Amino acid sequence: MTAIYEITPVGSKATLIDPSRYQQPKPVAAGSANEFAFLKLRYKMPGEDKSKLVDRPITIADQVNDISKAPESTRFATAVAAYGSMLRGDPYIDKAFTWDRVIDLANGAKGEDAFGYRAEFVSLVRLAKTAASQETLKSTGRGAVGQ
Repeated sequence: MTAIYEITPVGSKATLIDPSRYQQPKPVAAGSANEFAFLKLRYKMPGEDKSKLVDRPITIADQVNDISKAPESTRFATAVAAYGSMLRGDPYIDKAFTWDRVIDLANGAKGEDAFGYRAEFVSLVRLAKTAASQETLKSTGRGAVGQ
């Protein structure tokens, strides 16, 4: 499983969630000035009975300023997430992030693709790019809903 999170820094105008209604923010622990967030993740492997806890601060050392320097799997997962966001017309995706950018990002992160799944994904993005550039059918009777 892959989880992708976008972290919104404190004070940013990009905050999308309301402040807590019933709890006051707790003071941040001393010595956490270089932390963006604190991760607490619990998971259980298939066939295991006991879960494991991962908890650690997300710090400046975890930051990657250029996506091309991120690990291959992260770049590919980001391309897939961007593809989904673009398909549904997500209003929050950066307008500079185009179909070509998704294609380039995915192509650059294909790595060893023994079964061709990543190459097939790139083909799907190309099809979506083509479909997005086509003018929709006018209600001339051909292809119009309810005609």
